[in-house]
Amino acid sequence: MPTKRIPKYSLHKASGQARVCIDGRDHYLGPFDSPESHTRYRELIDKWQLRQSSPAQFRMTLGQLIILYDDHAQEYYQKNGNPTSELACIRNAFKPLAQLFSRELAADFGPQKLEKVQKVMIELGWARSTINKQIRRIKMMFKWAVRKEYIPVNVHTALTTLDGLKRGRTKARESKPVVPVEDLHVAAVLPLVSQAVADMIRVQRFTGMRPGEVLIMRPMDIDRCGEDWEYVPHTHKTEHHSKSRRIPLGPETRAVLAPLILRTDDDRVLFKPVDGGIRYSRDSYRRAITRACRRAGIPTWSPNQLRHKFATEARKVGGIEAARVMLGHSSAVTSEVYAEKDFSVAQKIVSLIG
Repeated sequence: MPTKRIPKYSLHKASGQARVCIDGRDHYLGPFDSPESHTRYRELIDKWQLRQSSPAQFRMTLGQLIILYDDHAQEYYQKNGNPTSELACIRNAFKPLAQLFSRELAADFGPQKLEKVQKVMIELGWARSTINKQIRRIKMMFKWAVRKEYIPVNVHTALTTLDGLKRGRTKARESKPVVPVEDLHVAAVLPLVSQAVADMIRVQRFTGMRPGEVLIMRPMDIDRCGEDWEYVPHTHKTEHHSKSRRIPLGPETRAVLAPLILRTDDDRVLFKPVDGGIRYSRDSYRRAITRACRRAGIPTWSPNQLRHKFATEARKVGGIEAARVMLGHSSAVTSEVYAEKDFSVAQKIVSLIG
């Protein structure tokens, strides 16, 4: 069977755009001879070549392997029909990899090339912990490729010899620890956001929920029988481990939610965007707070810092085990990350002893 000619990159004179015709369909790639148009062209040609024969029967480029793994990730990393945040992390990890080596054979990729990707990530200013996670995601793709018999097993084995970046032994910056937000900074933001965002902030501050758990609250998920209310999210971070999540709602939270429940259909989210959208996303919620912080002239804080604030207070009142239960953690070690130690207790002890 004759080999098909690779579709050409060409100029569409009328628009000034780059164009390629694949299987009778024109694809416009952006301004002619721009880096973006060449990148888009390579992506389309990689996909076209993959359709011409079985990927296990020819020598695959790294760009083609990335396309196949992305298809796998889109199916695997989803919950309730929606992509999880892991998919975006994977795609971000592969950007420097593709920019450096997309045209090279996947079977020829080794530790030295992976180390070059690591160095590019450092130059981009990524934090050390982020780089280590992204390199692990790249290694995971090669492990998957071995399982699919796209590349020899020794390719992945060799990549495992590249260690993660060590603290104090790399030029990569250290990520800043997430600290509890000050109540004064929370109060400064509340008048500068929509009522829905202000209510979400209050609920998260009073309960320590994850941002995603606040965003999806519906009346039907809140057990209002009796004096004590309980919220059971219909989906949550650890449900794929068969773990349940029950969140008690105190009087301050109930005061915020009660009027919203009365005017919201049972199966609709309580906090509706002002633009008429179905619900807020984690990004739109965070952006609303960021904009308000800038208007208020205060340090920018994020929704996760509300969770840290609650964790610290929960630990003061009931200890680390109470913080673990309230935050929905399986391990007290995880709660340690969120709950700042109550230094005031140590100060009192020191004042008495010395």
